[in-house]
Amino acid sequence: MTDRWQALQAEWFEASEHGRLADVRRLLKDGVHIEARDAHGRTALMLAAKGRQLGVVHALLAHRARTDARDSMGWTAQTYAVNRPSPHFSAENPWKSTVGPSREIFDILRDAGGKFGLREAVLLGDVRLIRSLCHDGADPSGNARWYYHDTHLMVATDVGEIDSVRALLELGADIEGEDDLGDRAMMRAATAGRVDLATLLLDRGADLDKPNWAWVTPLSMAALEGQPGVVELFLRRGARRDLLDAIACDDIPLLRSILENPSVRNGIPDYPDRSHHAPFGRPAMYAARRGNAEAVDLLLRHGAEPDAAGHENESPMAVAAFHGHAAVVRVLLSAGARVDAVGRGNLTALDWAIRGGHEEVIRLLQPPSG
Repeated sequence: MTDRWQALQAEWFEASEHGRLADVRRLLKDGVHIEARDAHGRTALMLAAKGRQLGVVHALLAHRARTDARDSMGWTAQTYAVNRPSPHFSAENPWKSTVGPSREIFDILRDAGGKFGLREAVLLGDVRLIRSLCHDGADPSGNARWYYHDTHLMVATDVGEIDSVRALLELGADIEGEDDLGDRAMMRAATAGRVDLATLLLDRGADLDKPNWAWVTPLSMAALEGQPGVVELFLRRGARRDLLDAIACDDIPLLRSILENPSVRNGIPDYPDRSHHAPFGRPAMYAARRGNAEAVDLLLRHGAEPDAAGHENESPMAVAAFHGHAAVVRVLLSAGARVDAVGRGNLTALDWAIRGGHEEVIRLLQPPSG
């Protein structure tokens, strides 16, 4: 019986999200509870709103589905109705919508008694509603209960709503407000490649050089994400460039000058040693990920350890093998890096090279026959 109900519920959630109205009605008759929750705490109404399934939304409301239910993120059906794609998160994110916000579904849910807040207004890009809610007491600097407890300003920047960003700043939003990772609105503008948003934030006094908790600056983020327009803007505005920035911009002369500076020890700058965290790892790891063999070689020659583990215990060798950077693998082999070290997923560098089908890297890492 348990297996049968699990199968029915799985069908129920899929039918709700994908708009199979006949199946939704049949499953209701079969006894599936209208407030059943999936693994993320989401109800059918939330999934129907996420999938922009107007007919299913109407049917579920007719069966008195709750509009005030919250999932494990604290999101309601109204949140899902206005959620939209973001450049900051992968398509595999289970909460992310793949289409733009639906004002129609949002209004239907609101008319059915659903509550909403500043988060939903920001996602809608409704400046008038943003101003009204803030005048009624909503905190423009508050926690939007987003993926990493982003601020409302970060959410507006992330989804690219420049009018909402401007309104929140005028209403007093903290331009340096951070999420759990130490990212700020400026980092989101850099990630998205939005020169207009980055310019607005700079003009309003945003700190261009402040790094996040992994000591990655907006300049490094823009370079990593391949956003040359934002990189050019930051450099024109006088962005300070440290070791990671030099690697991100593939600036070998700058990297060499930084490494020859007395304030750098063993290839690691004199900032607190949080540089081993995701997503970039230690400087040698960062250079290996980018495939810059010359930068890896310079770092190793100045004392960086070839086997220093980074995020999820990965080594520079494993990162280079994963991305198929044969030139980096050669540099690391010359420096005596281990090829048998086990890293992320309990896999070696050779395992990652084989998975990626990187033939040249496989030949370099395979032990000699005989």
